[in-house]
Amino acid sequence: MTKYSIQVVGGSASTAFALDGHDSWPEQIAKLLPHSNVRHKHLNGLTFVRSINLLLEIPTADILILHFGTSVGWPTAVVNLGHKFGLDLHNEFSFHQPAENYRGGLLARLKKSIKLRVRNSIKYILFFLGLYRPRASFRELEEQITTVLSLAFEKSSHIIWIQHRSLEYSRIALERLIYRRYYKKILECLNNDKSPHLHVLEIDNDFLVPENYKNDGIHLSEHGHHVMARKILDALRDL
Repeated sequence: MTKYSIQVVGGSASTAFALDGHDSWPEQIAKLLPHSNVRHKHLNGLTFVRSINLLLEIPTADILILHFGTSVGWPTAVVNLGHKFGLDLHNEFSFHQPAENYRGGLLARLKKSIKLRVRNSIKYILFFLGLYRPRASFRELEEQITTVLSLAFEKSSHIIWIQHRSLEYSRIALERLIYRRYYKKILECLNNDKSPHLHVLEIDNDFLVPENYKNDGIHLSEHGHHVMARKILDALRDL
């Protein structure tokens, strides 16, 4: 395989979050391509707008891999309800499940299950009050994607864009509708770009299995990172 300089820009889904010492997919790519220079710059909760500063900071590379999570569709609570339910409602991660599986005895697991149900009920209440909305504006998605691609092609002549998807079983129906709508719109915008040097790596349904994800349904498991690394390696071979 040709030797490359590869720059990765991604959110927490591209990192070894809660992996207990196992390698993330960028680290695995670096080991699979030992003669290539693989750099990884990440920001938790990466959105298109937040990626702009990262893209301005990185050096040029032969290949730029962008890994955007579903944070574009993560609704944000903007009210302060304190820590009554163990939540910090000052950011968009307030209602996420922990990445690790629940631990403890039956009573502890029951309490956590009840807390999760309460959280989901709060989501609906906040939504109908107009306080639980997606962080990214749906109307501005196309403009944001165009801006990101413009900056990306200034840094590299070959772009691999990974649009992350989370498991839906842990989401309420409202969130599922939001995520699907955003994901479909993002892919439409990317497919409108006719550049032969843009490779969009979609997460197909075969990848959406619990084995590939941590308990939160967002971050990748050890196996998920391994599968993702192989998908990216195949994409690199096609360049």
